[in-house]
Amino acid sequence: MKNVTPLEKIAERQFKKMAEKAGCTVRKFDSRKYDPDLIVLIPGGRTVFFEFKRGGEKPRPGQLKRHEELRKLGFTVFVSYTAEEAFQQLRLAVNR
Repeated sequence: MKNVTPLEKIAERQFKKMAEKAGCTVRKFDSRKYDPDLIVLIPGGRTVFFEFKRGGEKPRPGQLKRHEELRKLGFTVFVSYTAEEAFQQLRLAVNR
């Protein structure tokens, strides 16, 4: 049986529930077309950005540029394909 990746919006909603249950605040970040999909505020004053993609898709060049700009400012940016993957990435960020 094929491993099917959920649509981006479904993965975003699932991840939002998981992250909020873990004590984080999650907001949709859609002010510009190249900004990441979600911004996660971690207790203790840390911020992490998440870009959700369907399986096999890669961020567009403008998105990669925005990710690099955010990383140069010291933020963490993850590209995720499932809610579970994003939650594992969040756990890594929390434990840094």
